[in-house]
Amino acid sequence: MQILCDVDGVLADFTGHLLDRAEVKSLAREDVTQWDLFALMSPADKVRALSVLTDPDFWRSQPLIPDAREGVEHLRARGEVYFVTAPWWPCREWADVRAGWLREHFGATHKEIVVTEAKHLIAGDILLDDRPETVRTWGRRWPEGRALLFDATYNQGQVGAGLERSSWSVLAPFRERLPRTPGRDRHLEGLGGSASRACLAALYLSDGRYLPDEAKRNGVAFGYCNAEGWLCPRTTATHVGWTVLGQEV
Repeated sequence: MQILCDVDGVLADFTGHLLDRAEVKSLAREDVTQWDLFALMSPADKVRALSVLTDPDFWRSQPLIPDAREGVEHLRARGEVYFVTAPWWPCREWADVRAGWLREHFGATHKEIVVTEAKHLIAGDILLDDRPETVRTWGRRWPEGRALLFDATYNQGQVGAGLERSSWSVLAPFRERLPRTPGRDRHLEGLGGSASRACLAALYLSDGRYLPDEAKRNGVAFGYCNAEGWLCPRTTATHVGWTVLGQEV
Protein backbone atom coordinates (compact mmCIF):
# COMPACT_ATOMS: atom_id res chain seq x y z
CA MET A 1 0.00 0.00 0.00
CA GLN A 2 1.33 3.41 -1.00
CA ILE A 3 0.36 6.32 1.24
CA LEU A 4 0.81 9.92 0.09
CA CYS A 5 1.18 12.37 2.96
CA ASP A 6 1.09 16.15 2.69
CA VAL A 7 3.54 18.14 4.84
CA ASP A 8 2.36 21.70 5.61
CA GLY A 9 -0.73 21.54 7.78
CA VAL A 10 -0.51 17.76 8.18
CA LEU A 11 3.00 17.19 9.55
CA ALA A 12 4.27 20.75 9.98
CA ASP A 13 2.36 23.48 11.80
CA PHE A 14 2.48 26.02 8.98
CA THR A 15 -0.36 28.28 10.12
CA GLY A 16 0.54 28.67 13.78
CA HIS A 17 4.22 29.08 13.01
CA LEU A 18 3.56 31.77 10.41
CA LEU A 19 1.26 33.76 12.69
CA ASP A 20 3.90 33.67 15.42
CA ARG A 21 6.96 34.41 13.29
CA ALA A 22 5.28 37.23 11.37
CA GLU A 23 3.79 38.64 14.60
CA VAL A 24 0.39 38.86 12.92
CA LYS A 25 -1.84 41.15 14.95
CA SER A 26 -4.98 41.11 12.83
CA LEU A 27 -5.61 37.37 12.99
CA ALA A 28 -5.68 34.70 15.70
CA ARG A 29 -5.29 31.02 14.90
CA GLU A 30 -8.89 30.22 15.72
CA ASP A 31 -9.96 32.91 13.23
CA VAL A 32 -8.32 31.10 10.31
CA THR A 33 -11.50 29.58 8.93
CA GLN A 34 -10.65 29.51 5.22
CA TRP A 35 -7.78 28.19 3.11
CA ASP A 36 -6.44 31.61 2.04
CA LEU A 37 -5.30 32.96 5.39
CA PHE A 38 -3.61 35.92 3.69
CA ALA A 39 -7.02 37.21 2.67
CA LEU A 40 -7.89 37.45 6.37
CA MET A 41 -4.81 39.52 7.31
CA SER A 42 -4.43 43.27 7.34
CA PRO A 43 -2.27 44.63 4.47
CA ALA A 44 0.66 45.24 6.83
CA ASP A 45 0.46 41.75 8.33
CA LYS A 46 0.25 40.19 4.87
CA VAL A 47 3.42 41.96 3.71
CA ARG A 48 5.24 40.85 6.85
CA ALA A 49 4.01 37.26 6.52
CA LEU A 50 5.06 36.95 2.88
CA SER A 51 8.48 38.29 3.79
CA VAL A 52 8.84 35.69 6.55
CA LEU A 53 8.10 32.93 4.05
CA THR A 54 11.20 33.85 2.04
CA ASP A 55 13.39 33.10 5.07
CA PRO A 56 14.77 29.52 5.07
CA ASP A 57 14.77 29.53 8.86
CA PHE A 58 10.97 29.75 8.88
CA TRP A 59 10.74 26.43 7.04
CA ARG A 60 13.61 24.92 9.00
CA SER A 61 12.06 25.72 12.38
CA GLN A 62 8.46 24.63 11.73
CA PRO A 63 7.11 22.68 14.71
CA LEU A 64 5.46 19.30 14.29
CA ILE A 65 1.70 18.88 14.33
CA PRO A 66 0.83 16.98 17.54
CA ASP A 67 1.04 13.19 17.09
CA ALA A 68 2.45 13.52 13.55
CA ARG A 69 5.58 11.48 14.20
CA GLU A 70 3.63 8.65 15.82
CA GLY A 71 1.05 8.84 13.04
CA VAL A 72 3.68 8.41 10.33
CA GLU A 73 5.17 5.45 12.19
CA HIS A 74 1.69 3.92 12.26
CA LEU A 75 1.34 4.42 8.51
CA ARG A 76 4.77 2.99 7.77
CA ALA A 77 3.78 -0.19 9.58
CA ARG A 78 1.02 -0.59 7.00
CA GLY A 79 2.62 0.56 3.77
CA GLU A 80 5.08 2.80 1.96
CA VAL A 81 4.79 6.46 3.00
CA TYR A 82 5.75 9.20 0.54
CA PHE A 83 5.84 12.87 1.50
CA VAL A 84 4.06 14.91 -1.17
CA THR A 85 4.67 18.61 -0.70
CA ALA A 86 3.99 21.76 -2.71
CA PRO A 87 7.02 24.03 -3.15
CA TRP A 88 7.40 27.64 -2.05
CA TRP A 89 9.78 28.88 -4.73
CA PRO A 90 10.09 32.49 -3.43
CA CYS A 91 12.33 30.93 -0.76
CA ARG A 92 15.40 30.00 -2.82
CA GLU A 93 16.59 27.41 -0.30
CA TRP A 94 13.19 25.88 0.24
CA ALA A 95 13.90 22.51 -1.43
CA ASP A 96 17.03 21.77 0.60
CA VAL A 97 15.44 22.98 3.82
CA ARG A 98 12.29 20.93 3.28
CA ALA A 99 14.34 17.80 2.62
CA GLY A 100 16.37 18.46 5.77
CA TRP A 101 13.23 18.98 7.86
CA LEU A 102 11.71 15.71 6.68
CA ARG A 103 14.99 13.91 7.24
CA GLU A 104 15.31 15.31 10.77
CA HIS A 105 11.79 14.53 11.92
CA PHE A 106 10.90 11.43 9.89
CA GLY A 107 14.17 10.04 8.59
CA ALA A 108 12.95 10.64 5.04
CA THR A 109 15.24 10.12 2.05
CA HIS A 110 14.88 11.91 -1.27
CA LYS A 111 13.33 8.71 -2.64
CA GLU A 112 10.39 9.27 -0.31
CA ILE A 113 9.81 12.93 -1.21
CA VAL A 114 7.64 14.27 -4.02
CA VAL A 115 7.75 18.01 -4.73
CA THR A 116 4.82 19.16 -6.85
CA GLU A 117 1.79 21.41 -6.89
CA ALA A 118 0.00 18.90 -9.14
CA LYS A 119 -0.65 16.27 -6.49
CA HIS A 120 -3.49 14.76 -8.51
CA LEU A 121 -0.86 13.34 -10.86
CA ILE A 122 0.60 11.13 -8.14
CA ALA A 123 -0.79 7.59 -7.93
CA GLY A 124 -1.33 5.99 -4.55
CA ASP A 125 -3.74 4.05 -2.38
CA ILE A 126 -4.28 6.83 0.17
CA LEU A 127 -3.81 10.60 0.09
CA LEU A 128 -3.82 12.63 3.31
CA ASP A 129 -3.98 16.37 2.70
CA ASP A 130 -5.44 19.44 4.40
CA ARG A 131 -6.56 21.28 1.26
CA PRO A 132 -10.12 20.39 0.22
CA GLU A 133 -9.58 21.08 -3.48
CA THR A 134 -6.47 18.88 -3.56
CA VAL A 135 -8.37 16.03 -1.92
CA ARG A 136 -11.29 16.39 -4.34
CA THR A 137 -9.06 16.55 -7.42
CA TRP A 138 -6.95 13.58 -6.38
CA GLY A 139 -10.05 11.56 -5.52
CA ARG A 140 -11.51 12.18 -8.97
CA ARG A 141 -8.25 11.16 -10.67
CA TRP A 142 -7.77 8.03 -8.55
CA PRO A 143 -11.31 6.86 -7.66
CA GLU A 144 -10.08 3.47 -6.41
CA GLY A 145 -7.85 5.20 -3.85
CA ARG A 146 -8.87 6.85 -0.61
CA ALA A 147 -8.66 10.64 -0.36
CA LEU A 148 -8.66 11.91 3.22
CA LEU A 149 -9.05 15.51 4.34
CA PHE A 150 -6.82 16.24 7.34
CA ASP A 151 -8.82 18.06 10.00
CA ALA A 152 -7.99 21.78 10.39
CA THR A 153 -9.80 24.97 11.42
CA TYR A 154 -9.64 26.27 7.83
CA ASN A 155 -11.39 23.30 6.22
CA GLN A 156 -14.33 22.81 8.56
CA GLY A 157 -17.61 22.22 6.80
CA GLN A 158 -15.84 20.48 3.91
CA VAL A 159 -16.83 16.92 4.77
CA GLY A 160 -19.54 16.81 2.13
CA ALA A 161 -19.11 16.33 -1.60
CA GLY A 162 -17.33 13.02 -1.15
CA LEU A 163 -14.69 14.21 1.32
CA GLU A 164 -13.69 11.97 4.21
CA ARG A 165 -12.15 13.69 7.25
CA SER A 166 -9.32 12.28 9.35
CA SER A 167 -6.58 13.32 11.79
CA TRP A 168 -3.64 11.80 13.63
CA SER A 169 -5.90 11.07 16.57
CA VAL A 170 -8.33 9.16 14.36
CA LEU A 171 -6.31 6.56 12.52
CA ALA A 172 -9.07 4.05 11.80
CA PRO A 173 -9.37 5.05 8.12
CA PHE A 174 -5.81 3.83 7.50
CA ARG A 175 -6.27 0.34 8.92
CA GLU A 176 -8.02 -1.03 5.88
CA ARG A 177 -5.68 -2.26 3.15
CA LEU A 178 -6.98 -0.96 -0.14
CA PRO A 179 -7.00 -3.04 -3.34
CA ARG A 180 -4.29 -2.43 -5.89
CA THR A 181 -5.14 -0.16 -8.79
CA PRO A 182 -4.57 -2.08 -12.07
CA GLY A 183 -4.50 1.01 -14.28
CA ARG A 184 -2.01 2.76 -12.02
CA ASP A 185 0.18 -0.33 -11.77
CA ARG A 186 0.36 -0.64 -15.56
CA HIS A 187 1.63 2.94 -15.72
CA LEU A 188 4.22 2.24 -13.04
CA GLU A 189 5.46 -0.85 -14.85
CA GLY A 190 6.44 1.42 -17.71
CA LEU A 191 8.60 3.53 -15.44
CA GLY A 192 11.30 1.04 -14.58
CA GLY A 193 10.13 -2.53 -13.98
CA SER A 194 10.57 -3.69 -10.41
CA ALA A 195 11.94 -0.30 -9.38
CA SER A 196 8.53 1.20 -10.11
CA ARG A 197 7.12 -0.41 -7.00
CA ALA A 198 9.51 1.64 -4.85
CA CYS A 199 9.18 4.96 -6.64
CA LEU A 200 6.57 6.92 -8.57
CA ALA A 201 8.68 9.20 -10.75
CA ALA A 202 6.89 10.26 -13.90
CA LEU A 203 6.82 12.94 -16.55
CA TYR A 204 3.51 14.02 -18.04
CA LEU A 205 3.30 15.76 -21.39
CA SER A 206 0.31 17.70 -22.69
CA ASP A 207 -1.46 14.54 -23.91
CA GLY A 208 -1.06 12.80 -20.54
CA ARG A 209 1.51 10.21 -21.69
CA TYR A 210 4.31 8.92 -19.48
CA LEU A 211 7.55 9.48 -21.41
CA PRO A 212 10.50 8.94 -19.03
CA ASP A 213 12.87 7.54 -21.65
CA GLU A 214 12.06 10.12 -24.31
CA ALA A 215 12.32 12.85 -21.71
CA LYS A 216 15.77 11.67 -20.69
CA ARG A 217 16.96 11.75 -24.27
CA ASN A 218 15.31 14.96 -25.38
CA GLY A 219 15.34 16.97 -22.18
CA VAL A 220 11.58 17.47 -22.22
CA ALA A 221 11.07 18.06 -18.52
CA PHE A 222 9.91 20.69 -16.08
CA GLY A 223 13.17 20.24 -14.21
CA TYR A 224 16.31 18.21 -13.75
CA CYS A 225 17.51 16.42 -10.63
CA ASN A 226 20.48 17.79 -8.80
CA ALA A 227 22.98 15.56 -6.97
CA GLU A 228 20.57 15.00 -4.08
CA GLY A 229 17.67 13.96 -6.28
CA TRP A 230 15.72 17.22 -6.20
CA LEU A 231 14.12 18.66 -9.29
CA CYS A 232 15.42 22.06 -10.28
CA PRO A 233 12.63 23.96 -12.06
CA ARG A 234 12.83 24.60 -15.81
CA THR A 235 9.57 25.47 -17.56
CA THR A 236 8.71 24.06 -20.99
CA ALA A 237 5.78 24.82 -23.24
CA THR A 238 4.45 21.26 -23.57
CA HIS A 239 4.77 20.10 -19.99
CA VAL A 240 1.80 20.42 -17.65
CA GLY A 241 3.08 18.86 -14.42
CA TRP A 242 5.97 16.97 -12.91
CA THR A 243 6.84 14.70 -10.03
CA VAL A 244 9.98 13.05 -8.83
CA LEU A 245 10.36 10.28 -6.33
CA GLY A 246 13.57 8.31 -6.22
CA GLN A 247 14.29 8.35 -9.93
CA GLU A 248 16.42 10.92 -11.74
CA VAL A 249 14.88 12.23 -14.93
